[in-house]
Amino acid sequence: MPKTKLIDIPAYGNGIMGDARIEVSKQCCECIYIDLDTYQKCEAFPDGIPKEILIGKHDHTKPYKGDHGIQFEPIED
Repeated sequence: MPKTKLIDIPAYGNGIMGDARIEVSKQCCECIYIDLDTYQKCEAFPDGIPKEILIGKHDHTKPYKGDHGIQFEPIED
């Protein structure tokens, strides 16, 4: 089972308007802290999620340097 999924996000700037497709860990996509506008920031990493977490190489149920003590918490239905 893949650890990532493709997400379409709005892409604007430098004369570009449209959608961009990015690959994001399923864990990030299912976390209550994710920024749903960018899928590249969250409350733990407001300046950008580290690549190791974003692409699913680090299980963020475990601490990661710079996460401000905030780890993955699932979105509840």
